[in-house]
Amino acid sequence: MRICTLSLIFLGACQDYSFTSAPDIEPEPVGITIGDETVTDVLRQRDPVDQVDVLWVIDNSCSMQDDQDELTAAFPEFMNFFMGLVDLDYHIGVVSTDMYDTGDGMGQLREADGYRWLDREVPDPIPYFDIMANMGTNGSGDEMGRAGAFHALETQSDGVNDGFLRDDAFLSVVVISDEDDSSDMDGVDADLFIDFMDNIKTEPGMVSYSTIVGPTPDGCTSADAGYGYEAVQQAIGGVFWSICDNQWDRLLEELAMAAAGMKHEFFLKRQPIVDTLQVEVHEAGVISDFDLGRDYEYVAERNSILFLDYVPQPYAEIIVTYEVE
Repeated sequence: MRICTLSLIFLGACQDYSFTSAPDIEPEPVGITIGDETVTDVLRQRDPVDQVDVLWVIDNSCSMQDDQDELTAAFPEFMNFFMGLVDLDYHIGVVSTDMYDTGDGMGQLREADGYRWLDREVPDPIPYFDIMANMGTNGSGDEMGRAGAFHALETQSDGVNDGFLRDDAFLSVVVISDEDDSSDMDGVDADLFIDFMDNIKTEPGMVSYSTIVGPTPDGCTSADAGYGYEAVQQAIGGVFWSICDNQWDRLLEELAMAAAGMKHEFFLKRQPIVDTLQVEVHEAGVISDFDLGRDYEYVAERNSILFLDYVPQPYAEIIVTYEVE
């Protein structure tokens, strides 16, 4: 638990972020043989989902005011993407990491002028999100992100949160905290939560768990390392972003695409000679080249390419050429 003082805490300059995706059922890539040893896989970004439920789990302990301010200031980037998807039916709700406050915690969606969550019926969602997310800093110092999500989606689902979670909607959970997860204190350990998220939908690939937390292994001057959050994020799949990074506009744009079900990991048909990988993305009439190690990494155990700080737009084609083992 962080001990807060009256001294100002400034965000550090760390820029440690990455993406991972949980395994799901992938369509067979299109393989084109160029010669005896070189192939090109034509991979495609999936279409946007029709429905998405986005749950923000926000730390409201005493050291989080600056981060709440940064989040709400950048939130229009998130909504710009959602509003641009004309047919997207979305729910956006907010809960805290406080599991002791019976009035406005314990997984209860925060209310703003009568709205428990945002959807297309809300005429201007941004000021309402400001109210929901700027929840102050009087919450418990035992921050429980997993527990906040679990109670919002399970314990409170037939109570004050009734109607937020929909059976056929893609589910995206986003946690922001400058402390590691203490949810074991509430009985929501990592294994229980991962199993819960793996089984909350009948179809695979319909959930993501993204985190804006302290980078591992050392954290930074304003945040402790979020080991527990990162472990769950890697198991379920989603965006990992350092809370020490000040590129909030970019972060919210990437989170919006991930929350709408966009992929950032693509599976190859054959086993490549890694040094021969060539990746380009065709989207909106523009062809862009990507470099191994800087723009993406090769995940050997999954035979996939994983974009590090980029999510291809809907309907984009990812062209991967390589020599085979």
